[in-house]
Amino acid sequence: MQLAVKDIIEALTNSLNLLKEDEKKINELNVFPVPDGDTGTNMRLTLEAGVNAIKNETEMKKIFSLLSVGMLNGARGNSGVILSMFFKGFCKYLKEYEDITPNVLLESFKSAKEYVYKKMKNPVEGTILTVFRCSLDIDNPISFKDLFERMHQKMEVTLANTPKMLKILEDAHVVDAGGAGLVSIIAGILSYINNENIASNIKYTQKVKIKYYNELEHKPIAYITYCVGSGIKQIYSDLGADVILECPNTINPSASEIETAIRNTKADYIVILPNNNNAILTTQMAIKMSQRENVYILETKSMAEGYFALSMMVRTSDNFIFQFNEMKEGLEGVISIDIVRAIKSGNYQGTEYNKGDTLIISSNKIINKTNNFIDALSLGLNNFDLEEKEIIAIFVGKNVTEEEKEEIEEFLEENYCDLEFGILDGNFDNVDLIIGIS
Repeated sequence: MQLAVKDIIEALTNSLNLLKEDEKKINELNVFPVPDGDTGTNMRLTLEAGVNAIKNETEMKKIFSLLSVGMLNGARGNSGVILSMFFKGFCKYLKEYEDITPNVLLESFKSAKEYVYKKMKNPVEGTILTVFRCSLDIDNPISFKDLFERMHQKMEVTLANTPKMLKILEDAHVVDAGGAGLVSIIAGILSYINNENIASNIKYTQKVKIKYYNELEHKPIAYITYCVGSGIKQIYSDLGADVILECPNTINPSASEIETAIRNTKADYIVILPNNNNAILTTQMAIKMSQRENVYILETKSMAEGYFALSMMVRTSDNFIFQFNEMKEGLEGVISIDIVRAIKSGNYQGTEYNKGDTLIISSNKIINKTNNFIDALSLGLNNFDLEEKEIIAIFVGKNVTEEEKEEIEEFLEENYCDLEFGILDGNFDNVDLIIGIS
């Protein structure tokens, strides 16, 4: 029994369609109770890029290289990057074979597992990595159907056990979102083998807008940054960002979009500010893809950190080392706080919350909760020692009313008159307030 090119394309198309159906459900598994659950979306868009790259191919010799490159270019977020690594691992193995049997395919999956674990600096068990690894504890499949049935069965068992491996999942009463996405992909392949084709009309929805501000000018140092919201984009532009990747929902540009920005930026040195921990891995991949020297990541983990980093830019200096170190050192004292409403009830790191509660979040931890907007602002600021701080910058989302903005200003004037503060329109959807303190 051998695999044909048509089978590969149609099986992966089936997987993509099932992943589209399960996307919302997978997104809702994200343990953090705020509206940025995007694991399903990132995995779907990553796989979609791979399927689009091979949909018209007819030669077995080419299909695996095209699939691997397509997945790498389309990778978004940590889950998308890890998924693209799986595919690169087994594509690298399979491109040496003209005749692909069930045993050859199994060995390619095992090769992919080794590849990913070598690439990950700190692999965490109880995640997509464990779901994939445990599914390969099989030998001598007699058919492709047998192979994928056994893999799928082991994946489902492992996925159900992920809360026992990670306390954060156990507290939130969910299984691992990335693992759930992988189960959907394997289930889609199995459905194709069983002649159960899945149709889907969902279209590609995530497209990053890349705005260049120095297209005609070569600079000693250029700055690339990511954001959500037209207000934040304008603020970053005013602060001197040379290239801005504006993402429609969450800060997850694809590796290809980042690589395009790097390639088209005219500068001796490039500094990238991802403004999201989930975008750092993709950025590292994009830098390797660009094959450009002197491209560096300043690991900003929030849009507030990005704001202060750009504010610290010394415009009179072209000395890269001085400039980069000034920004990096300045970030060490920055406090970033998000105020956002929970989209579901649950428990996160010991904090119980209900759907609709206003959560105060800093460094990926819930530091408090309340039902009152101004109380949330007060609790957030009071959680930190601001004695040596000078500036409070508050970026407001689309859902904040003019009346609430006035309340924020009155509160700051009454309680923090010793600090310089500004209230800026971020024009983003998912968060009510992003607070930066420096």
